[in-house]
Amino acid sequence: MKPSPIQLGLGYVATALQMVVVFHTPLGISDNLSDVLQIVALGCLAGFFIIHYRRRKAAVSAGTPLVTATPKQQRRMTWIIVVILLVGTLSGPFWLPYTGVVLPFRLLVVTSVISCILSLAVYFIARRVMRPKT
Repeated sequence: MKPSPIQLGLGYVATALQMVVVFHTPLGISDNLSDVLQIVALGCLAGFFIIHYRRRKAAVSAGTPLVTATPKQQRRMTWIIVVILLVGTLSGPFWLPYTGVVLPFRLLVVTSVISCILSLAVYFIARRVMRPKT
């Protein structure tokens, strides 16, 4: 099901606010304002998922078939997600100092490797749990 324009807007606003929250220190934004922006971003995400749930429920009750991904699309999406997780977590030592994290480089590397292992484990466990039962 294609997202509605309101869903897209809420998703983009939440993403932009999350980026501002993460990089609030180099942007010169106070911690108090950052907390408020975090709450607004979470509100946008909540609105996004509420709208998604209602639209999906309406589609199911109307008898509209829900489109599911083919195995080829699922494999491609899995590889894209794995690459994003690898790049995002293993590049941490280079961008974490800009978020206000002050740690030695070796410790940043260790935390990035640990977060990479944990994020991949969580993704594959969640993927296995959410797989439709056949």
